Amino acid sequence: MLIFLYGQDSYRSWQKLNEIIQRYRKIDKSGLNLTIFEGENLEFNEFKNSVESIPFLADKRLIVVKNLISQGTSQTIKEIIDYEPQMTKFKSAVIVFYETGELNKVNVLFKKLKKIAQSQEFQLLKPFELNKWIKEKISQYKSSNVSIDKKALEKLAAYVGSDLWQMTNEIDKLILYKMSDTDRNNPRSAPATITSKDVDLLIKAKIDTNIFNTIDALGRKNKKEALKNLHQHLEEGVSEIYLLTMIVWQFRNLIKVKSLTNVETNLEISKKFGLHPYVARKTIAQTQNFTLRQLKKIYQKLLEVDLSIKTGKADAKTALDMLVIQLTASS
Repeated sequence: MLIFLYGQDSYRSWQKLNEIIQRYRKIDKSGLNLTIFEGENLEFNEFKNSVESIPFLADKRLIVVKNLISQGTSQTIKEIIDYEPQMTKFKSAVIVFYETGELNKVNVLFKKLKKIAQSQEFQLLKPFELNKWIKEKISQYKSSNVSIDKKALEKLAAYVGSDLWQMTNEIDKLILYKMSDTDRNNPRSAPATITSKDVDLLIKAKIDTNIFNTIDALGRKNKKEALKNLHQHLEEGVSEIYLLTMIVWQFRNLIKVKSLTNVETNLEISKKFGLHPYVARKTIAQTQNFTLRQLKKIYQKLLEVDLSIKTGKADAKTALDMLVIQLTASS
């Protein structure tokens, strides 16, 4: 049997791999019939010998090959492709090819495994799937008696994104924080709820909320507030290019939403443009500060500033200051 696990969501693919390994360890507690190879160090003859070896006091052998497509040598990959017709004849061998990260889907071994193996792709979770995953993850902490409210859930998802490794760490942090308030291990204690304030306190956002605040200030033509926010970012060590990239990204979202001819809900806009509901709601509110014509002019100006900074024609900090001054000037 051949199994192929791959996809950008390495957390869920790792969970699946671990589930398979643990299932076989329960069947064969000796561990003598489990072999794990790292693709970058894999020698074909070692792999071949493992596949063809008779299981010791068991019906099956489990062989795991990690990241062969992405890290293995071209010679080893070719040898395994050539060996495939013989490899599948050994019914006692269960072989799992496991890949993390994004793969070249025209790779010969990738196409071969997709064709002959039981394959499962783990794509990054969409916003609504991520919300559901977070709620389920928190509910697994049964002894904690902790839940999360809707605003905190949306903010946590927007802050961390689809990196489930980091998300798991952040949920652990939030759970422990809420449990420290009282004795949450006592089932009689009142349930604690993770709030939006808790998320702001403990989680470093990938989407910085001050970017939204800066754009709000630009829309209101509040030069003092916009410059204050900008300089605060710079003092905190945020790079000028990152700031400009985030501002460009958000103005692109504003143009997309403002261009809609029909009135659509947060949910519909979130689905249409692939935005998290939290970002969609903020973006819809911000469109009230601009006309579509203004947004297009601003976006063009942002691209010009971006080019001037990257080509060395302008000092980044000065260019950002001048951009804010120009955008907040009375029209």
